[in-house]
Amino acid sequence: MAQSIGSDVENLLALLQFNATLPPGLFADRSLRAFQEELQWECDYQGEAGSARVFRVVEELTTSRVLTMEMGKGIT
Repeated sequence: MAQSIGSDVENLLALLQFNATLPPGLFADRSLRAFQEELQWECDYQGEAGSARVFRVVEELTTSRVLTMEMGKGIT
């Protein structure tokens, strides 16, 4: 998934370059690259695991593509 995001955004940028109806100053390339970066961060499940605070991450079942967590006890 994460690898396909890069090529999908590149394909979209190529299509936009052929479209002359974009308003000036739109900066589609910058916007799409920021969007691409955000999507790639969302696909980094090991990074997400490092940010998890409410759930316990099951380390032995977590990979760069799969985030495995279980609900921990909360404060009541």
